[in-house]
Amino acid sequence: MAYDAKQIAKAAGGLTLAGAPEGFDALVMGDIARARGGLTAFVARDTARANAFADALKFFAPEIEVVVFPSWDCLPYDRVGPRAWLGQAGDPGHLRAGPAAAGA
Repeated sequence: MAYDAKQIAKAAGGLTLAGAPEGFDALVMGDIARARGGLTAFVARDTARANAFADALKFFAPEIEVVVFPSWDCLPYDRVGPRAWLGQAGDPGHLRAGPAAAGA
């Protein structure tokens, strides 16, 4: 399968990468993130998949900052949301304040 990350990066609006094999998705996403710049997001089916993707992306694109948000149950009657972990160790709160506040 051949792809041109620079050509893909020229596309206007959001991009969706779907159906790529595990591992290859991190390679392609790293290439596109480099070519396109800006914020890139990956939504995983579970914590194990999120961690595997983060490890693969760190391997293929070590210069890209990877932040893994903790998962939480999103059922309609869930009583514990993201506020339970905000401000605790591992909280990626520096992203809420923007790059300038994070010292970037």
